[in-house]
Amino acid sequence: MKKVFVILGTVIVVTVILAVMLLKTGVFTQNSKTQQIDAELSEVQNDCIQQIDAELHKIEYEELQVIQKVREAIIQRSASDTITAFREEMFSTHANHQAYVSNLLDSLGWPDNLSDSANRAIFHVIQHAPLSFKEKYIHLLKEARVPFFDFTIVDLNAKPVRLSERITGKPAVLHLWTSACAPCRKKGKELIPVYEEFREKGFVVIGVAHEKNISTAEAAIRLDKYPWENFVELNDVEQIRLKYGIAGSLGSHFLIDENGKIIDVAPSIDEIREFLLSKL
Repeated sequence: MKKVFVILGTVIVVTVILAVMLLKTGVFTQNSKTQQIDAELSEVQNDCIQQIDAELHKIEYEELQVIQKVREAIIQRSASDTITAFREEMFSTHANHQAYVSNLLDSLGWPDNLSDSANRAIFHVIQHAPLSFKEKYIHLLKEARVPFFDFTIVDLNAKPVRLSERITGKPAVLHLWTSACAPCRKKGKELIPVYEEFREKGFVVIGVAHEKNISTAEAAIRLDKYPWENFVELNDVEQIRLKYGIAGSLGSHFLIDENGKIIDVAPSIDEIREFLLSKL
């Protein structure tokens, strides 16, 4: 996990060497020297970002694969020893990724110009990390504005819909819940007054229930009286919770701006309202 420090050191060393060489030549004017240094530094920085991007792309793939391996073993009711071994592999992988991301964020902050895949890799690592890790870096996650993860779901009539079709160009809350998750449903009820206050100004709430059948979701929606559009992910077909870093049967909610960027993870109702007041 020393790669970040090596990359950072390379940028500094190359910059110093270039500056000294150009100043010694005495061929260029002061402006020319500055422009040349800036150009060379920009090239090194681009190489640095490309290396970081490639490493994070690999991390995103590994992060999702190792979690999926555990989930499939549990679903298939594999031997307990097999599940334990997969869990240990998952925890080890998470720890390695957290070390890399921690070094990256501590050394360089959240780099600009990363690909969507690289940004999402950092998002996944933070979401799958212990609470102390999340609390340390959640402010950077808010500032980075990671693009939301698009997916296909079905409405209550089993018609498929893309999330992007419903939220593009609008401030939105994505509410991921299950009928068995009492805190998720409580949060849904708390969202209702905010939704009613801002719905006419363009605010959207999209509810996605994680269920084995549509009727279970429908019963909970009627009971809780959710007034927004509700959808269902049947049998984890889109792996939405995996993509958004939610464990087990739990849920969460995500504040997304009109540009499709994740502004906050599990914000309070007051935080959502404050954001909407600034936008609408």
